[in-house]
Amino acid sequence: MRVLWITNEPLPEALGLMSGQKAVSDSTGSWVHALSACLPSAFPGLELTVASPAAGVSQLTELSGKDIRHILLPVFGRNDVYEQRYEELWRQVRDMTDPDVVHIHGTEYPHGLAYVRACGAEHVLVSIQGVIHRVAEHYFGGIPVSEIAMSVTPRDIVRRDSLFGQKRRVERRSCLELEMLKSVSHVCGRTAWDREAVLAVNPGLVYHHSGELLREPFLSGRWSYESCVKGRLFVAQGHYPLKGLHRLMAAFPAVLASHPDVTVRVAGPAVVRGDAFSERIKISGYGLMLRRLMRRYGLKGRVEFIGSIDAAAMRQELLSCNAFVIPSAIENSPNSLGEAQMLGVPCVASRVGGIPDMIPDEGCGLMYDFDDREALAERVTQVLDLSAQFDGSHVRDVASERHSRETITSGLMDIYTSICR
Repeated sequence: MRVLWITNEPLPEALGLMSGQKAVSDSTGSWVHALSACLPSAFPGLELTVASPAAGVSQLTELSGKDIRHILLPVFGRNDVYEQRYEELWRQVRDMTDPDVVHIHGTEYPHGLAYVRACGAEHVLVSIQGVIHRVAEHYFGGIPVSEIAMSVTPRDIVRRDSLFGQKRRVERRSCLELEMLKSVSHVCGRTAWDREAVLAVNPGLVYHHSGELLREPFLSGRWSYESCVKGRLFVAQGHYPLKGLHRLMAAFPAVLASHPDVTVRVAGPAVVRGDAFSERIKISGYGLMLRRLMRRYGLKGRVEFIGSIDAAAMRQELLSCNAFVIPSAIENSPNSLGEAQMLGVPCVASRVGGIPDMIPDEGCGLMYDFDDREALAERVTQVLDLSAQFDGSHVRDVASERHSRETITSGLMDIYTSICR
């Protein structure tokens, strides 16, 4: 079976081949990377080609990996604007690969839609990663528009990158996503929430359930209370309002009342910069709002932004924290939550999107309503109080079954076979 994947970015192997390195660090958390590493070896009759836009190439570029053929396309324009030049390139890729199935990973960016417009939707499967039109609805994370307007910084103006501009770009991408969902016949997702979201757009879609794999480092290791840093919370992302870091900061005072030593480490782009003038002028509007919250609630020295990290560092952060927190305004099924659960880490998450599918009971984590900061503080306090008795066996069993490599790879091959028919 010849399968063509269309991904949002090249796989780490392709980036390594481009740079001459054996491997490139994987910091995105993409389940696509994990799946590509095991699918060809699990099904020797599968011929897998992965095509992606890639910075640094000016024409179609073909690379041969260990088990995968990589095709890189030039990057055209912005990712929120449809670019017709992709259409001719996709016709060339189709002719080069003659695929039995075309699997487009994600609806976030318009290059996937360009394939459908150029080559049609026959034998095309689209994976639902984020649901962009729902993301657009929640992008401001409950922050009033007036507060956002008052927080526009010189950096936002110079870069044309205010939160208002970011939201408009997401809205433009969501229009292209809606066209994609109305144009294809087959989608695969993993939560009741994403199923409802896509079928509301196109009731005629054939919806296939397909789980996500986790990266290799998270398949071993086990969290323990004895080895964690007591009172340390960990948040995997917090650089834009949708991720809800501002809600966690607002809940901090109530947590500090019973746990005065609590701190939080935040991975991802650091939006709160140092006190030097050269750093302050680079701060974004959201970073300015977070800085104000830190000042208001006396959180200086309690919140540390550690930057983007790779899988090994992410694993260490999860094993070292006292609890993992996802305070997002919307999510589908965040990989970071699956990774934390696989390691047996105590978790707190907002009850939004597809998260309830990942936390079916309190043994797998504690949930709260996104708008209720008192409930967030209560849940964080509760998990810190109970973590000394938490062994994580139940959540690890649930996560292991949900992210089973054998189940997911064989199930995906069954989907491919049904589409071929």
